[in-house]
Amino acid sequence: MASVLPSSKSSGLASGELLRWAPVALGLALLYGPTYWDLAHGLWNTEEQAHGPIVAAVALFLIWQNRAALAAAGARPRDVAGGALLGFGLLLYVLGRSQDILLFEIGSQIPVLAGTLLVAAG
Repeated sequence: MASVLPSSKSSGLASGELLRWAPVALGLALLYGPTYWDLAHGLWNTEEQAHGPIVAAVALFLIWQNRAALAAAGARPRDVAGGALLGFGLLLYVLGRSQDILLFEIGSQIPVLAGTLLVAAG
């Protein structure tokens, strides 16, 4: 029986690329897992902030949709800029986590993700 759907092209990330990013994803999950746990059992339970998980899911979906463009970009690591941004983000995370400043803890994701991408892929 003939297939109804045409064969699709590669999604932009080969299995080798996914394996390359697995330790990064694991590290980010271990770093921010407790933060999301606290949000799920605290702030996101309030009526004013109940949309938080929806926004997070939409952001992850948009990143997943643009994975081919991210993979197609040439890999030119920027170690100094990425390291500085990553260091700043991690410092912000540590300060936010240790002092219970949720704005710093959550806000640190932007420089941590940007720094990680700069160091790993440029």
